[in-house]
Order: sequence, then structure tokens, then C-alpha cells
Amino acid sequence: MWPVKKVSLRRTGKILTPYFVSYHPEARIYVLAVSYNKRITNLPDTETGGLARYQKQFELRLVSPAYKWETVDTYELEEFEHVLSAEVVFLRVLVDGKRTNRPFLVVGTSYQVGEDIACKGRVCSQLLDRSHHLHLANWTSPHRCCDCNRDS
Repeated sequence: MWPVKKVSLRRTGKILTPYFVSYHPEARIYVLAVSYNKRITNLPDTETGGLARYQKQFELRLVSPAYKWETVDTYELEEFEHVLSAEVVFLRVLVDGKRTNRPFLVVGTSYQVGEDIACKGRVCSQLLDRSHHLHLANWTSPHRCCDCNRDS
């Protein structure tokens, strides 16, 4: 029998749908890829017929069992960006002249706008440290992210 812990994701006022869960052994935190329905506000009422329209908005969360399973940090992805994969993997890096395995959060995403627009995406990696913070604002730099575009 596997150990099971039910964790509520409704504390934020949003109903979250989990997609991926990955465990970071050194920092003892869980990385969650979740989505919620976000209301689209920039459409005229004539296009929607007066009804509210929603789209999925994805975000990454760090959840720590040491802090009563509270969310420690959050990173919201861009509009129309969907998480396809999220894993904590160990990559060999060179530190002080020695090769060592370090845990990285690797996330694969795609921009899904519609069937008439070509799909593109990116693969991002981030070194996770013990500070329990997602420093994902740096993901736009070329050494952290690889943009994939099917147009080229």
C-alpha cells in the first residue's frame, strides 16, 4: 500500500486542476503543474453572445510538506501556454572543476491558440535550490529556455 496524503488546492480562491506532480528530494518539496479557468475579458459581447468565456491558465507551484502543505512559491505561465511535461531531473553539471549531479526542474510547454495558428513551444530548465523559490523570471533567457517553432 502506498502512502497517500490528500492536499486541498482550493485555498487560493481558484479551483485548480493538477496535471503533473514531481518531488524534489534535496529541498523536500513537490512541484505541481496546475491549471484554472480564467475569464476572458477582452472579447466584445457580440462575439460571445453575452456569455462569459473562459480559458485554461497554467501555473507551476512549489508545495512543501514542512509548511503544512502550503504553497511556497508560484509561477504563472503566459497566456495560451500549456504544460505538457514537468519533471525534476538530475543533470550533470560542472561545479568548481568537478562534475556533479544537480536537480533541475524541466518543463515542456506549448502555445495552443487554435487550429489555424502553428503550434510552438519551449523547454525550460531551472536549478532548484533549498530556498524554496522558483526563480523563473530568468526562463526567458536563451541559456534557460529553448524555443521550438514549427514555422522554421
